[in-house]
Amino acid sequence: MNLETIQQEIATLPPDAQQIIFDLVEVLKKRYYQDQKNLQITQ
Repeated sequence: MNLETIQQEIATLPPDAQQIIFDLVEVLKKRYYQDQKNLQITQ
């Protein structure tokens, strides 16, 4: 599955479902960046 396919599938979802996905992605990005900071500190 590539990014274009994912974007097309998200576009077919209702607006509420799209917003949930966008919110989830933001949470995951924040968590990932925080994990990267913690990893750098411990090294």
